[in-house]
Amino acid sequence: MSLGSFESGVPSNQDVRVARDAVQELSAGKHPLQHMTILNEKTHTPLPLPRSVMEGVMGMLTCVAEGSPFTVVPTVKELTTQEAADILNVSRPYLVRLLEKGEIPHRKVGVRRRILHSDILAYKQRDDALREKVLEKLARQAQELNMGYDD
Repeated sequence: MSLGSFESGVPSNQDVRVARDAVQELSAGKHPLQHMTILNEKTHTPLPLPRSVMEGVMGMLTCVAEGSPFTVVPTVKELTTQEAADILNVSRPYLVRLLEKGEIPHRKVGVRRRILHSDILAYKQRDDALREKVLEKLARQAQELNMGYDD
């Protein structure tokens, strides 16, 4: 099995309908979905899926149900600077500055930089948490100054 990434195309109308039905059915119970199995068509043996895979399948089904394409990328994959910049929604030159400042680990292959997908996700998580803290602080200050921003 390859560790390459997988990118879906724009789902067809039929795919959207099937995915909506699947999401509705899987989400319909009184309790959150705890287990998922797939059926081996040759042996008719149910194959249990790990919870992490189940959550990924639900995420993909939700994307398809909304008519959106999705991408599955193994976290061990190394990204180019452009791929990493796309994930962070920043320019490639800005990403390169982050790499040069040591904010995101990377390695060089010749003159090219390679970044682990997991390192990009870790940076994104740290950056999102910091951004959330700053927004909370600004909201508190606006409330203290009576600037019309209420809860």
